[in-house]
Amino acid sequence: MAALGENLTPFGQASQSSKFGGPAKNAIEPPVSNKFDFDKCSHTQIGKTSEWWMFEFSFKSAFVTDITIYYREHFSRRMDGFKLYVSNASIIPPTDHLCYEDPDPGEPNITQTIPCYELGKYVIYYDDKGSTEPTGRVDGPVIELCYVAINDNIAYDGLEWLVPSGSTDAGLANDGIETTCAKPTGHVRFHVDLKEKSIVTGMYIILADGTTTKGYHTVYASNDSNTWNSGTVLYNGTSLPTDIYFDVVFRVLTYVPPVNSPVTEHELCEIGIIVCDDGEFGIGCANKCYCLIATCSKADGICPPGGCEVGFHGKSCNQECNSGTFGQNCKNVCEGCISSMCDRIDGLCYNTSGCEHGYLYDKYCNKTCDDGHFGKNCTGKCSCLTGTCDISTGICGDEFQIGSEQTSNVAAIGGSVAAFIIGVLIIVAVFIFYKRRLIASQDTGKRTTSSDTTTYETRNTNDNSHQNEQQYDDLIKMDPTSLYQDLIPNSASNEYEQIDNSY
Repeated sequence: MAALGENLTPFGQASQSSKFGGPAKNAIEPPVSNKFDFDKCSHTQIGKTSEWWMFEFSFKSAFVTDITIYYREHFSRRMDGFKLYVSNASIIPPTDHLCYEDPDPGEPNITQTIPCYELGKYVIYYDDKGSTEPTGRVDGPVIELCYVAINDNIAYDGLEWLVPSGSTDAGLANDGIETTCAKPTGHVRFHVDLKEKSIVTGMYIILADGTTTKGYHTVYASNDSNTWNSGTVLYNGTSLPTDIYFDVVFRVLTYVPPVNSPVTEHELCEIGIIVCDDGEFGIGCANKCYCLIATCSKADGICPPGGCEVGFHGKSCNQECNSGTFGQNCKNVCEGCISSMCDRIDGLCYNTSGCEHGYLYDKYCNKTCDDGHFGKNCTGKCSCLTGTCDISTGICGDEFQIGSEQTSNVAAIGGSVAAFIIGVLIIVAVFIFYKRRLIASQDTGKRTTSSDTTTYETRNTNDNSHQNEQQYDDLIKMDPTSLYQDLIPNSASNEYEQIDNSY
């Protein structure tokens, strides 16, 4: 929550306890950022026991509703333990109106808006705790403010008027200066138009000293100034507290002070309305929106046309990108990252060990394989007949294909095996054919030798009968080994001659 008001830093000057490069005035000048530069941020010296940064209003005092601080990025440790004051004196260390003290444990956020609702002339950032660097070096308190905004009356941007109108200026009741007041008399009411329906979480009213508070004070909320008295009654009582809290959606606030007589003077110095800050909506300002062009409606959170900031989508631009998507309106996809997991802002892959198949490796995995390549880091090559193959699997998309190198190698190996088997079968067939011819030839030679031997024996049976008996006796006496050796060469020789003759 924050005030609907004006940044008062243009109406005053800044100072600090010491300077180390960056002067105090850098903190009240653009840009609105945490990025550090000696030309953009304030910086006090190192090694002191306490340090302070102070803003002094150019007028007597202002009612400060909240203060926004942008501290140096990556140095929240130096912000740890700081105190924030709104004071009527420049005494150091400050003694009055402590708005905020950073609690322990843990380091604070480097960007934060701190509500204060205090009247004062000075805003003081004070640090006497100090910090220790990761190297172990103790620096003591150091203040590095890159931007500070000090907001005043929360109804500043609204339209205000008195009914009936008079010589006094109704704008004095919400100019952020408590010492300037609107002073109407008689029966009167104050109106503040917020220009649009907003979720209002509270209000405050400051009356000048001496203004009567007797009688009923009534505060109405409505969406039309013409029907204010039929609106919601936010407060009705005989005493008027400084702060009134509620959660109501409306556009027009109406305050009706007590009336004792037509000449009763009502001196109203400040009337303010506490609403959700830009980018917040819902009860208690608990919801945030991240619209790109302008802030969302504080009533329903709907963003105007123009889209969302990077990393968000939805009507209120408060839904983070789903897994696998990133960028403005979550329109980009990171399908090259492993499991499609990437940063929703810039698409940087969470898993840096590689990319999905079909993508060249880098930190974004957003470059697909060139034509003819596929697989892990695009190391595979495909040779489809026409067109290109699938970058992930290498499968051709055409009906006819040559196939990948892997398929070609398998085919080549299969062809070689088939050729070898056919060659073996041919050799076996030739061998069988040759063997059969050889056996047939041997049978023919044996039949011829047997016929010749029978004829010879028949012709000499009668004439040599006596000689055979003598030869038989001689054979009996012969050495068997010698006889066998003499028979073998003759037999073998005759068989080979018969085979040669047959061919």
